[in-house]
Amino acid sequence: DLLDRGLLESAEVVLNDAREAYGLKPSATLLYLFGRLYELNDNFVEAAAHYQRALALETYHLGALRALAGLHYSNGEHTQALVLLRQAVHADPDDYQAHYALGVTLRAQRQNAAAADALLRSVELESTAPALPFHIIPLVPGWDD
Repeated sequence: DLLDRGLLESAEVVLNDAREAYGLKPSATLLYLFGRLYELNDNFVEAAAHYQRALALETYHLGALRALAGLHYSNGEHTQALVLLRQAVHADPDDYQAHYALGVTLRAQRQNAAAADALLRSVELESTAPALPFHIIPLVPGWDD
């Protein structure tokens, strides 16, 4: 997507257009994407606020959980990061990124056995993850003929 490719100005235009389309009731995903935009622009306070708003709308929004946990981790707030990462693993037990982040955070708290378990699970899950997420693979007309 535009954010992953570093096209922040283009992403901001698209996100603002989407915000106008949603009006006063933005979706959790839109709030999460704005949070990512703010984070990539080094505005961490605004990023955290948007991730929290996304989670207020959708308690188990995986992207917002992982992103907000990452901000907490970066600030040395490992306990808060652990809470969010455990929620992320609960929300999607097959998400290797959540397991990896959980393992790293547990290691930072010197919970080595639990960290090893989480990291091992991450490796197991990552090896079965598709090379491209299914949602970004374009549908080709007539593929099922």
